[in-house]
Amino acid sequence: MQNIKKNKLYRYKIKNLELFGYHGVYSEEIKNGQIFIINIDYCTSIDINAIQTDDIENVVDYADILSNIKKIFNEKRYNLLESLIEVMYNQLNETYNFKKLNITISKKISSFAKLKLDSVEVGFKSE
Repeated sequence: MQNIKKNKLYRYKIKNLELFGYHGVYSEEIKNGQIFIINIDYCTSIDINAIQTDDIENVVDYADILSNIKKIFNEKRYNLLESLIEVMYNQLNETYNFKKLNITISKKISSFAKLKLDSVEVGFKSE
C-alpha cells in the first residue's frame, strides 16, 4: 500500500506581543518612544506524517517567528506603521511561505492627541 502524503492547515496566533520602539511621525513618538502591541495570525500547511513524529523540526517554530518579528521591528525606525507592517509581512512570508498571514500593530496615543482613546491599530490581512 502506498503512503499518501496529506497536509493539514494549521492556524497559529501570536497575541499581544509588546515591543518598545521609536516608530512614528510625531516628535514626541520619535524622542520618547512607546510600546507597540503586535498581533499575528498565520496559517501553514503541514504534512500529517511529519506531525506524527512529534518533532519541532517538522513544523514552523513560533519561537523562531517571534525572534524574526523582534529583529524586523528593531532593525529600522519607521514613520508609518503601514511601512513596518509591509516589511514584516514580506520578510515573514518570504521566510515561512505562509498560506495566510494577518498582522496588526497598535500603539497607545500619547498625550499630545488630547483625546480619550485607548489606542490606534493598523493591520494587513492577506486573502
